[in-house]
This record gives sequence, structure tokens and C-alpha cells, in this order.
Amino acid sequence: MTIDVIFILTFAQLALLYNKIPKKEEKAILEQGILLPIEPLCTSEPLPSPVQKPVSLPASSIKEPFIFLLPINTAGQSKPRSQPVCIVPAYNLR
Repeated sequence: MTIDVIFILTFAQLALLYNKIPKKEEKAILEQGILLPIEPLCTSEPLPSPVQKPVSLPASSIKEPFIFLLPINTAGQSKPRSQPVCIVPAYNLR
């Protein structure tokens, strides 16, 4: 008993596949002879203490608040529209 598997690849999947191969080769060529430094993931110095949250916010330098000019509220003033009538073509039944 054999099971045939059909792989369906889209153009985007094929393009992704073919774009990965040259990038890997290019990266390997560019990294020839380069020894990357291995840096430790920790430090011997302690971290600085976090900045404390202030108890109250600083006073604003603006003396008068800005007044926003908003459009007039027109909710509920629209007129209801009539529903379009469905036009049924008349067929000749002779």
C-alpha cells in the first residue's frame, strides 16, 4: 500500500524558499574569517536602582486650559430613508 502525498506550494512559498538559500550562502561567505566575540550574558556590576515614581504630578505651566470646539450634536435629527423596492422582472409565460 503506497501513500502518495501531493505538496501544493503557492508562489509566495516558493519565493520564500528560493530567497532563503542565497541569503544563507551570502551570510556564510561574508562571515568567513570573522570570529564573533562571545560576550557574557551577566555583569559583575550591580544594576542601578530604578527611578522612583513621584508622589504627586508636577504643576502645569499652562494657566488656562485649551477649549476644544466640537461640532453640534446632531444625533436623532436624520430623516429615515425609505427602503428600496425590489424590482422583479415580469416574465412572459405564454
